[in-house]
Amino acid sequence: MNNLTMKAFTLGLITIASATAFAQTIDASQAASIALESYPNDTIIEIDFERENNRPMWDVDMSSGISVYIDATSGNILEVERDSQDDWDDRDDQDDWDDDMTMTGTTTGTTAISAEQAYQIALERYPNTQAFDIDLERERGTLLWDVELSNGLAVYVDANSGSIVDIEQDN
Repeated sequence: MNNLTMKAFTLGLITIASATAFAQTIDASQAASIALESYPNDTIIEIDFERENNRPMWDVDMSSGISVYIDATSGNILEVERDSQDDWDDRDDQDDWDDDMTMTGTTTGTTAISAEQAYQIALERYPNTQAFDIDLERERGTLLWDVELSNGLAVYVDANSGSIVDIEQDN
């Protein structure tokens, strides 16, 4: 195999790996619906696509501190955990528990736009992508859904108005 053929082969493998990295039957919106079916009086504050033991799954974090793990292929609930406040404080990708759970006395449950709706808003803007991480964040006093897409963009959706307030290249 010559050097050019080897580069093309390697690039092909990278492309295949990238395409399958987000391959799942259940998308973020469906995972949100499954979690809310089981916990209808709760709200979603974060949805992450993960692989555990090479199994694709969605980790759906609820405002009550419950994490619902959903098989990304079948849609079955694999596990439900109650997170402690310390678990939230230790997450690299999660703002401090108190920041996400309170904002001048109101909880995240008062947002007009759900994680599922933020996901749909981002997909309307970028229809040929998939979301693999949806976080509720507070920026300058405003609650925003940070929807990270498979095209490398992070779409920030105002959690109350539903408007896209920013789009950034994800690092």
